[in-house]
Amino acid sequence: MPLVQRIGADPAASPAVPIALCLASVVGGAFYAWRGLATRSAARTRAVVLLGAFTAGALTLPAAPTWPGLLAGTALIGLATAPLGAVASTELQRAVPADRWAEGFSLVFVVQEPGSWPARRRSVCCRRP
Repeated sequence: MPLVQRIGADPAASPAVPIALCLASVVGGAFYAWRGLATRSAARTRAVVLLGAFTAGALTLPAAPTWPGLLAGTALIGLATAPLGAVASTELQRAVPADRWAEGFSLVFVVQEPGSWPARRRSVCCRRP
């Protein structure tokens, strides 16, 4: 909601942002499943390109304080999110022996968890009744 309020829009329009993010993520994931692995590029190259798109979307948000800029930045982040997860998972499968996948994936999720903790704690613990 702060992004929507920053551009001077009505707070009731806030759902447009996560909807754009989710739809773009579905489209990005579907396109990556259809054509992504057929590119024959190295996983590192795919990850760098996807991180670049994600970063470009994130930099667009403060640089273009308008509806088109907000939705374009959000969509760019969404387009890169699902393919990035796919690249990370497939590379983890390649790096970890098959009999140790449970430990490998558990470790990755434990390491990623602290980054989401502040947002989740704020949304669960600090709501007004």
